[in-house]
Amino acid sequence: MMRLARWACLVTFPRCLPDTDITSRTALVLAAVLLAGCATKNTPQQERTWSAYEACKAEGRVTHVYIDRVEPDGRARWAATSSPYGLQELEACMREQFAKTQRP
Repeated sequence: MMRLARWACLVTFPRCLPDTDITSRTALVLAAVLLAGCATKNTPQQERTWSAYEACKAEGRVTHVYIDRVEPDGRARWAATSSPYGLQELEACMREQFAKTQRP
């Protein structure tokens, strides 16, 4: 019977909360909505870097190196799977791709 009660509590989550005034629940819901709305969107500089990387990948010029993250100003943080072999080739390709596109 205990398992059924626990399941019912999970299904009807709002009723499982201790009795609180309506303001506390409203604040909790508002905080959840605000946090959900803080999803990040890439800057134009980040999009430019990712596009250049994807173009180099499509050309087959990416080996053993991948972008770990891109800073808001477009600077990339690289990581290697086993060795940095191919980093110079990728950087050259990225420079070529950047030359093809205008800076935002």
